[in-house]
Amino acid sequence: LHPPKVQQKTVFLLVTVGLFVAISMMRGSSSILDLALLVGVLMVHELGHAIAMRAFGYSDVRIFFIPLFGAAASGRRLGVARWKQALVLLLGPLPGIIAGLILGVLGVTDWANTLALMLIVVNALNLLPIEPLDGGQLFSVLLYSRNRHLEIIIRAITAVGIVGASIFYGQWIFVVIG
Repeated sequence: LHPPKVQQKTVFLLVTVGLFVAISMMRGSSSILDLALLVGVLMVHELGHAIAMRAFGYSDVRIFFIPLFGAAASGRRLGVARWKQALVLLLGPLPGIIAGLILGVLGVTDWANTLALMLIVVNALNLLPIEPLDGGQLFSVLLYSRNRHLEIIIRAITAVGIVGASIFYGQWIFVVIG
């Protein structure tokens, strides 16, 4: 009933960004610049969702990072029309894809080209019709709400695909998710 104050949300965001960065650095899979660009890409993506949520009357909107997975924006959507929910889902990846395409055309430095590629890849992958990605949630809002059988079939195929790909690539944590 009493949403957290802005200060608590900011502290929560900073702590989750810190954990995301620390765990990513411990894995040693990328340079500091690549990690900073990834955090920026994820932040821009989630800000797109958060701004749309605010515009469409969501309450308790917050952004947080999830170590090893990415970031998320959340909010309460009481009585929000489905088309508005769909726009909220699209306003995360679409600005990033557009910005990536523009940067890719204009990019004159290596880091600008890297940023353009990250913007396009991260946001395009997020549009895949797999829950909990934006594409999967978009399918849920637009299609599954009208056809529960289709939802069950698609989710089963997705789960099997995630488990299979996780085993193939040796990413055992994703087997649990699948």
